[in-house]
Amino acid sequence: MRGRYNRVRTEEARDPRFTYTPQQFILSYGETALYLSVMGDPTTGVAPVDYVKIFFGQFTPSCSPGRKVANGLSRAGKIAV
Repeated sequence: MRGRYNRVRTEEARDPRFTYTPQQFILSYGETALYLSVMGDPTTGVAPVDYVKIFFGQFTPSCSPGRKVANGLSRAGKIAV
């Protein structure tokens, strides 16, 4: 959450028209609390980055379908062999 706070402060300094209303504050921290409660480790409060990227639709799997491996077979072809 410290990163979000720093980002808001940086943008306020950079852009005098920037606004961050109390409603935006509550909603943004609520979103963070939601995904941390669902995906986060209960003892550390940290969610794995891959989980968060999947949640926000920014994940690119390293083994996507049709990706070639070193011997020229796709993963599915290698498993079938």
